[in-house]
Amino acid sequence: MSLFAIKSCQLEEIDHLITLSKETYYQAFKAFNTRENMDHYVKKAFSKEQFLAEMRDQHTSFYFGIVTSNEMNLSLITASG
Repeated sequence: MSLFAIKSCQLEEIDHLITLSKETYYQAFKAFNTRENMDHYVKKAFSKEQFLAEMRDQHTSFYFGIVTSNEMNLSLITASG
């Protein structure tokens, strides 16, 4: 039986978050886009500066979903208020 946990992403984990985000994006959309279009989008949307800005926003949180000790997924939650 696998155990599942949700863990809040911390600033010191930003490089791992960016890597996981890029991998997830490429896997999800590679069948629908050219590599050139995807690389162009990733360069802007998944930059360290962009993630830092989002992580500093009090209405945004990132989470890792963990099965046993392996990372499975990530989530972005944004609350407007």
